[in-house]
Amino acid sequence: MAMVMKKIYTTLLIMALLILCSCISLPAASNPHSATNIKQTPIQISSDALYIAYTNNQVAADTLYKGKLLDVTGSIGSITSDWIRLDVSDFDFIYCHLSNPDLNKLASLSKGQLVTIEGICTGSDTFNVDMTNCILITTITQDTNVVTTEVIEISSVDLIAAYMANSVAADQQYKNKVLQVSGPIEFIQDNVLMVRGVNSLDNIFLSFSAQNVTQLATLSRDDFVTVLGTCNGVNIAGSVTFDNCSLVSSK
Repeated sequence: MAMVMKKIYTTLLIMALLILCSCISLPAASNPHSATNIKQTPIQISSDALYIAYTNNQVAADTLYKGKLLDVTGSIGSITSDWIRLDVSDFDFIYCHLSNPDLNKLASLSKGQLVTIEGICTGSDTFNVDMTNCILITTITQDTNVVTTEVIEISSVDLIAAYMANSVAADQQYKNKVLQVSGPIEFIQDNVLMVRGVNSLDNIFLSFSAQNVTQLATLSRDDFVTVLGTCNGVNIAGSVTFDNCSLVSSK
C-alpha cells in the first residue's frame, strides 16, 4: 500500500512541475515596440501622403500600409489622453491611438505643432485613417526651418514641360517644394524610380529613402504611379530630380 501511495505522490508531483513549467514558458503578449521583439523597419511618410493614398485608392493603400509600422509626420490638430489627431485639412484626419501614453509629454504638446508618431496602420474607416499602438517619436520645433505647405499636384508631362519651357520660372514654382507627381514608370533601379513624360527620353528621377525603398518591390514598368517627394529642380543632365520620396498610389 505504501508503495502505491508513493507512486501516486510521485506522479502528482511530476504533473505539477510540468504544469508550472508550461505556465512559465508562455510567450508574452506581442508589442511592436517591445525590446524583446524584432522590430520592423518603419515606413517614413507624411500625414498628407498617407491620407492622400487612402483617398485615391483604399485597396492599394491597404496593400502598402495596413498592418505595417509607420513613422508619420504631421501637424497636431487635437490631443487627448488616448490619442493624437493629425490634421490633413479641416475635415481630414489621422487618428493615432496611443500605447501607454506619457501624460507629462502629452501636456507639453500644442495644436499646430509638428510631430512624428510611430504606430501600426489599421486602415481607413471611410472618413479618417487610423493607427494603433502609437508612440511619440519626435517633436519638431518651429525654428528648424520646417515649413508646412500644401502639396502641389502635377503630372510628369506638365512638370517636364514647365522645366523645358523656362527652368528659372519652374524652379521658382517647384524647387524645394513638396510635390505629388503622377506618371507611368520607365524603369526602376536600386532606390530610384524613373517616371517618363511624353516619351522615354523625358524622365523624372524619384529617389526613395532607405525606409521607403521596399515600396518599389511591387512595381513594374508602365505602372501608373503617384509619388510624393521634394523637387530638386534639374540635374546637370537636364533631368528633373526628387528626394525623400514615398509611394502614394499605383495602378
